[in-house]
Amino acid sequence: MSTASKTEGEHKMQHRNWRTVLALSLLVVFGSGAATAEANLLENPGFDLGNLESWTELFGNTDIATPGQGGTSWSATMLVQTVTGQDYWSQLIQEEESVNAGDPVYASAYLKTTFAPIATAKAGIMIQFLDVNGNIIGAAINSAQIGGTTDWRYVDLVSTAAPANTDKVRLSVFLWAAQDDQASLTGQMYVDTLDLVKEVRPLKGPKILLNKGFENGLHDWIDLYGFPASLSTDIVRTGTYAAAKQVGVVPGQDYWSQLHQTITAPLFVSANPKFTGYIKTVFVAGSQASAGLLVEFLDVNGIKIGERASAGVSGQTDWVSRSVDLKPTPTGTKAYRLSITVWAPAGDPSGDGTAYYDDMALK
Repeated sequence: MSTASKTEGEHKMQHRNWRTVLALSLLVVFGSGAATAEANLLENPGFDLGNLESWTELFGNTDIATPGQGGTSWSATMLVQTVTGQDYWSQLIQEEESVNAGDPVYASAYLKTTFAPIATAKAGIMIQFLDVNGNIIGAAINSAQIGGTTDWRYVDLVSTAAPANTDKVRLSVFLWAAQDDQASLTGQMYVDTLDLVKEVRPLKGPKILLNKGFENGLHDWIDLYGFPASLSTDIVRTGTYAAAKQVGVVPGQDYWSQLHQTITAPLFVSANPKFTGYIKTVFVAGSQASAGLLVEFLDVNGIKIGERASAGVSGQTDWVSRSVDLKPTPTGTKAYRLSITVWAPAGDPSGDGTAYYDDMALK
């Protein structure tokens, strides 16, 4: 090992020893107790050194910005450099060797984006588990992603146990944009106040419906099955944008597509809460295609334990309101998946029929 390598290693060991002494000192002052939180494993987690020390750029270009989240002095920032001929991907990482097989992991960060609503650029954090040779084990675990024009938002992820043969964990901050999406070349992403602990914590998912009128594009909504949703600018109910779902025809089976958000422990504002929205359909004559709203009730593990749908909208129907009651709620419900949907039976002559959605609400 070179002298430079030894110096770097000794520096990191001294830093970690210092963190251990500090943690033990705090334990003496404040007491131990079963509820003591695990210490943050990251070095320079809020970029308070005014640089990217302890962080490594795998792809892209990361810099330091000011101010940070909550008025802190510093944050890190990324921008989309090129989308010509391929998707853009940028990654800022830190690896922690104290995480081994069977260890729980919780990670969080504050993210902010300043892209246009129509830009595809999205930012998030993820963890990957690596073996002793640096090979990635299993699938990455991702946080929720943000995009468009979104102020500082807390995102997090959790793994109850690192897989067998884990030698260390890699935490990444990432920025992605679709190929040839010129709109993503203007704007940037900011990250601050990262946390990585060996602990299982409940995810702090959103408790309110986000981007209800699609005025921040399709951000905060996730496609599931079928053709991806698109952003409509010519057919809208209010504002500048609406969401659109095209009907596809799959030989031998029904067509189904969803665009959804998952809300944890929602903050209901009424005794009889409803998921509501407006739908407009432009289906061809003779089509049985139908658009609607869907609520799926999820347990603590994210498994569906019930669902409830609105009445459908079919044919060529101008904007009409639809709603779904959230009560009675199945026992064990911990989250609600709120979706806009489109369906057509196998062989339906729906062609390129489209359903439009706007002004969603959780009342």
